[in-house]
Amino acid sequence: MHLGKDRIEIDGQPVASSSKIYLAMNKPRGVVATASDEKGRETVYSFLPQNLPWLAPVGRLDKASEGLLLLTNDSEWAARITAPETHLDKTYHVQINATADEALLQQLRNGIRASDDDFLGVKNARVLRSGERNSWIEIVLDEGKNRHIRRMLDALK
Repeated sequence: MHLGKDRIEIDGQPVASSSKIYLAMNKPRGVVATASDEKGRETVYSFLPQNLPWLAPVGRLDKASEGLLLLTNDSEWAARITAPETHLDKTYHVQINATADEALLQQLRNGIRASDDDFLGVKNARVLRSGERNSWIEIVLDEGKNRHIRRMLDALK
């Protein structure tokens, strides 16, 4: 293969590369970030115009989460920004059913062994606001394991 010299053709016609598309979406709670769902739940694709080429989610937000979801047809870019070695910070605002104190934040910062023996850590955690029975905390991750924050908080119960 020779960069800049090789051509890809179908039936003698050159294949044009498609334009790269990058979308930012505010994913609503209750919607799944998948193309089709075996349980018939609403997907993020129901919010996109029908005339777009195939776009894939960059990372995941589960059904119960809402917030920024990136979608693209640039798989190389998506792989670069989600690769664990890039340590790209991801910031989450999480409501918990407890009053967060420094001890809880320190446990999160120190890392927690989940029930499946997986070690889960955060880059940073801080209280955003607290009420009588709950708090909003900001959690910054530079990695993203499956259900990372939910599993950490479940381990603290």
